[in-house]
Amino acid sequence: MKHLFLVISFLVFLTPSLTANVKFDREAETERQRSILANAHSAADSLAPLFNLYDLIVTADRNEIGFQLMHTARRAKNTTVALDIIRNLANNNMRNDSILTELLAEAKDYPESADRRETVTFIKLMRNNALFKYSSPEVKTESLHSLLERLDGTPSNNIYDRIVMLHAVCATLANFPEDDTFRGYVDQLNELVEQLPPSDIFLKNFFYVNAAISYTCSMEYQRAIYYDQKLLQVIDKLEERNRQNKRKFKSYDPNRYIIYTRMLENADGLTPSEVEEFYRKAMDIVKNDPRAAHTYAKSPTPTIYYNYYHRNYAKVLELLKEYLDLDHLTYRQLSTLKMLIESARATGDNKMLLEAYPHYVDMLREYISARSNEKHNVLQVVYDLNQMKAENIRLEKERQAQIRDSWRKRMAALIVALVALLVFVVILYRARRKAQKLAESLEISNKDLEAQKRNLLDAQHQTAKARDQAVRADQLKTDFINNMSHEVKAPLQ
Repeated sequence: MKHLFLVISFLVFLTPSLTANVKFDREAETERQRSILANAHSAADSLAPLFNLYDLIVTADRNEIGFQLMHTARRAKNTTVALDIIRNLANNNMRNDSILTELLAEAKDYPESADRRETVTFIKLMRNNALFKYSSPEVKTESLHSLLERLDGTPSNNIYDRIVMLHAVCATLANFPEDDTFRGYVDQLNELVEQLPPSDIFLKNFFYVNAAISYTCSMEYQRAIYYDQKLLQVIDKLEERNRQNKRKFKSYDPNRYIIYTRMLENADGLTPSEVEEFYRKAMDIVKNDPRAAHTYAKSPTPTIYYNYYHRNYAKVLELLKEYLDLDHLTYRQLSTLKMLIESARATGDNKMLLEAYPHYVDMLREYISARSNEKHNVLQVVYDLNQMKAENIRLEKERQAQIRDSWRKRMAALIVALVALLVFVVILYRARRKAQKLAESLEISNKDLEAQKRNLLDAQHQTAKARDQAVRADQLKTDFINNMSHEVKAPLQ
């Protein structure tokens, strides 16, 4: 019997198919595009047929065509096409880290732009899934410890770096979508994604797909439906973008089929009318799209979920018996086995119950054991980080206390210096005032001395004048006596 794939993790912009309601010979169209490519005269002329071939081919050759298109776009210097196919190739090789590393280096080689930044971030998110989501529990534990330590450090101001870091944490915690720690980081990541510019639809698409799948696994119906509705809006934008780029062989109907199927899986979060609407849309796509029809033929999951919602257990059991391989179940199909057991019990199929119960018990035991071990590892990491945070807080408090002590000492020294300075200023002020008063006294004394000097000079002048007058008077007296003596002596003689 065939496998029943309940959780499909394709990204909505990758899956190529024929345009809805368009019927033609794929092989003939593929050969026609190869002929156009063979007759192309330049790298630029080769881009359209190469992209058409990439959308038409569904075999392993598709990867080869994709890399040829990437190199041709570089030669044609068409950055938009080059980065677009790089994203497609990254999604097509999401678990091959060596190819993702090569594509990351190729994207980084282009000049800085919004498209380049989105492409580089997209590939980094793909590598997160490859490195963390699908790694062993031991690697997850070690990675989570490092990631949380870096995340709790100084946050990056670059929103794209922050998104990559938060997504890496969410990828390591992907097995615990019901955990409050996981929800908290997803909510933080959602806030950042909603802040991205409208042109970053590929990053938003990537986040919505992962969120819808995680919340479907944890049976959080409303959250899963919310992100699937976001995905449908992104698909509309991507289709408009493809119409503008004339990619006529690119269709997102297979992806809508996946989304409608997942929403039917979460039917407990839908209204009855919504259940009918999404089932009808899924079946319409099966009628018109070859890839969706091929997927439905291998596992008619929409019909299973639809009948399970309406409690038509006989039909559910019939389909599960045909398509479910009990010998090759994984823990991701635990809910399917539970649905099988519930349907068998409701219809009284004891034989199926006896066959399914051992598988269910074994799977449940393995699931619980694996989840317990991983949960223990996660809790240990969180505990270690909390211990580290507590130690860092203690050290920070000690450092702050030392800073405060040092600050107090510096403040005391500063106060002493200020007091000394104040005393010096007061002394200086007083000395200056005293000097000013002394200067004023000296100035007054100088003025008095100048006045006394002037008076002395006046007195000296008056004295010299009086002396000169006395000398002249004495001379006159002498002259008078001499004259009188002569006058007297002469007659006498």
